[in-house]
Formats: sequence, structure tokens, C-alpha cells
Amino acid sequence: MLSLLEEGVDWNNGRRGGIVMASVAGWELGLEPDDGRPGEVADLADVPFLLRAKGFAVRNDDIPSSEVRTIDVLSPYEGGNSNWITNFRSAANNASGMDLFFIGGHNNYDHATLPGDSFSPDDTPTRYTRFGIDHPVAMIVGCHGGTPVPDIDVPGGPDHCMVYDLIHEGVRAFIGASGYSYGSPGRLHKCTWGERLMQRFFINLTSPSGSNSMTLGKALSEAKRDYVFGFGNDYAIDALDRKTVTEFNLFGVPWAFIFYPHPAPAETALDEAGETAFESS
Repeated sequence: MLSLLEEGVDWNNGRRGGIVMASVAGWELGLEPDDGRPGEVADLADVPFLLRAKGFAVRNDDIPSSEVRTIDVLSPYEGGNSNWITNFRSAANNASGMDLFFIGGHNNYDHATLPGDSFSPDDTPTRYTRFGIDHPVAMIVGCHGGTPVPDIDVPGGPDHCMVYDLIHEGVRAFIGASGYSYGSPGRLHKCTWGERLMQRFFINLTSPSGSNSMTLGKALSEAKRDYVFGFGNDYAIDALDRKTVTEFNLFGVPWAFIFYPHPAPAETALDEAGETAFESS
């Protein structure tokens, strides 16, 4: 990263107006339908809505002309559209560019599990070509996606570790978990752990009006500060809460931010449509 700065890269050269997201089963992005079942922990926000309200084109696993909301949250993870990985790569390589690249779901330090073909250092820059052009913020937020030190029996470095790889390829910041980023797979309608932290992060990130987001460092630190631990007085949940929140890290300068493509058409609509109460029904 320092070498790129010395070469004169403008880290505010974003303004691409595109965001590429793969939230496997929709855990992190607030895409689980609310059916009012007993004990449900409702999502805090519909993250794609928050981003679209600021003018971003949110391309999940398809190009803008035919959006697909990742894998159906009610379908088996192993199933889904056979063209999913092709469409996701097309979204990431879209000529209009991207300001943020996001993968949720199941990860490890050297790959993120995606249907059809995992995302790994082997894919850059051959299959994913725009990291060195757009310099987006990268978020790989499943378990160990932000682990900078790999296992002792592998060489490490950009050929084996996603943190090193994407920074080497040109991303201007990386957010991920250094340990187990607990989520609620198999427990739909339970917005807990990593997905709740990520929803708080995006609420903060998109909260400023004007031309740009909150800084990455402030958005993440305030998401951690405001996190409600041990929801429901459950000791086991409290322990997983604290482990998850502690192990999320930002690699990069904390004062970096993302430019909005244009001001939101209706700032006042965010509270009503984008952000929902955190409650148990």
C-alpha cells in the first residue's frame, strides 16, 4: 500500500458509483424476510436500500439489467443458480467500476466460499480485474476472512492470504474478521453476531448527508461501541457477540471514506424505509 501511495495513487479516485455484494443467504445485508415468528431478532436495515438511497448501483450477483439478491435465503446453500459465479464476476468486472467489494458467508484466510467457485488469491487479477483500477474498499466478512497471518505450514503473502492479496492488488482498505465471525446460518430470522455488526456499520457509513460517507474507522468503531451485547440475557450469545466484535479489523487508514455518486433523492426516507427497529417479537 505504501508503494502505491509513493507512486501517486489518488485514494479518493473512487466516484465509480457501483457496489458489488455477495451476502451468501443474505445474513449480513438485512435480506431475511420478517415473518414475525416468536423469538425473532429483526434485521436492523436493508443494506442495499441504504446504499441505493445514496445513489449507488448495487450489483449483487448480476449486472444491473437483471439483479439477483444473492442466494435465496430460503433455499439450500448448495443449490442456487448455476450461473451465479459467472454473474458475480461480471458484476465485479463491470466497466462502470466499483467503490466497494463485499463477500459474506463462509470464508477462510485463503478463500471465500461462493457457489460454483470460491474467491481466492488465485482469482486476482485474472478473473477479477478491477481492483487495481478502481481501488475499492474490500470487505470479506465471514470467518477468518481478515486473518493476515496464515497457517504455519503455508508460505503466506499475497499468493495465499486474502488480506495481503487484495491490498497487493490495489484495494484502499480491507475490513474482515481475524477469527470466527459468528453469524446465524441455520437460524434464519436471528439477526445476531457478525450480521448485526455489519448492518450497524452500513447504517453509520451512509448516515452523513452531503457528498461522502462517514469515515471507515468511525463507522466501524461506532458500530462496535453501540453494539448490544448478550441480547436476551443469553450468556452463550454474549460470549459470541464479544468474540465477533473484537475480531473485526480495518486494514488501511481509518479516515478513508467513500464518495456518494450523487446526493440521496430523499434523505428523510432513510429512517422509514431503510432502517428498522432492533426488536424481538
